[in-house]
Amino acid sequence: MSKYKRVSVIQDDSARFQVVGILHQGGVEILGTYDSPTKAEQTAKEARTVHVRELNVGDIVEVQGWIMFAKLDAGRYRIKNKGTTTHGIDYYDFAKPKGKKTIVRHDAAKIDYCLSDADNQDINKIFKVS
Repeated sequence: MSKYKRVSVIQDDSARFQVVGILHQGGVEILGTYDSPTKAEQTAKEARTVHVRELNVGDIVEVQGWIMFAKLDAGRYRIKNKGTTTHGIDYYDFAKPKGKKTIVRHDAAKIDYCLSDADNQDINKIFKVS
C-alpha cells in the first residue's frame, strides 16, 4: 500500500511540472517541481511504489499513550483479521493478544500511516511488537 491515495503530474502556467501526492488521510503533498516531464513522471512512479509499513494477521502491536483511535487504549493488541469493506476501504480488526473477540475495527491506511518504531521518543505511538 502506497502512502498516497493518488499521485499526479500537473503542468503549471510556466510550463513546469509538479508532482502532487494525495494522502490517504486527507491532504496534499507536493513531491517536486521539474522542467522535464520525464523526470516528473519518474518521481511520480517512485512515489506510487513506495510502501508504508503494513500489518499482517497475527501481528502484535503495542499502543503507548493516546493515539486518537477509538477504543485503542494503551496496551497490546493482535491483528485478528484484515479485509476490505463493501465500499473498498481496507481495515484491521483488533483483539487482545490471546482473545477471540474483535475489540475494534479501524481503517488500515490510517493505522499504517501512524505506525512508528519502538524506539521513537514520542510517548504517544503505535508500533509492531512481533
